[in-house]
Amino acid sequence: MSSEAKGRSVHRFLVLLAAALLFVLATGCSKKPTGRIEKLVIPDFENLSGDASLNWMGRAAAVVVEEDLAASPTIQPMEAGARRDALSLGATRILHGYFSVVRGSLRLSVSLERLDTHRMVDDFSVEGPVTGGILPLLGAIARRIEPRARPFGTRSERTLKAYVKARSAGD
Repeated sequence: MSSEAKGRSVHRFLVLLAAALLFVLATGCSKKPTGRIEKLVIPDFENLSGDASLNWMGRAAAVVVEEDLAASPTIQPMEAGARRDALSLGATRILHGYFSVVRGSLRLSVSLERLDTHRMVDDFSVEGPVTGGILPLLGAIARRIEPRARPFGTRSERTLKAYVKARSAGD
């Protein structure tokens, strides 16, 4: 083999070695996931207010919390109608919620259950004036579950109600 051919071989070897080192450095320095992703099912919240005109809020609560949590790197929010649906989806947790209205205050109460142990791991309520609407309360719930939750796309109750109605229409 001539010295020129040996030089090309060495050059090729060094280029490949440099590329391999760059690949190792790039992949080795990337952030690794710190844990597994929790699959969180969020069924519609129950309306315990006694006011049927507020039934839309049950669906809205599930939709807003799910969308607020959608950007989370550790939580995968999912829709499900019932507990058995959550299990069939491979969910790890379920968020039970209900709302009520007492003396002009809207109160949302939630319990976060681990499905593998059937234990409640968190239980809390948020409350505010009915005139303030449901959106700020749902944002507080999402941030309690995941501090990096993003705010919902609107602050308008009217827009939220129309969005939930359209989303529930199915066509």
